[in-house]
Amino acid sequence: MQMPPMMKFNRREEIRVPASQSHTVRQLKRFEAVEQKRKTVDEHTDSWQQNP
Repeated sequence: MQMPPMMKFNRREEIRVPASQSHTVRQLKRFEAVEQKRKTVDEHTDSWQQNP
């Protein structure tokens, strides 16, 4: 099975970044994902409160 180009690129990027830094990057990505979810939930809550 051949990997899509994006996956290959990502894998290479992770290797190039120092271990300590890549950990921070991973945490940042997770934080961004959580923030995005929270934003989406907030939007849903707002619309629900406006249109009960």
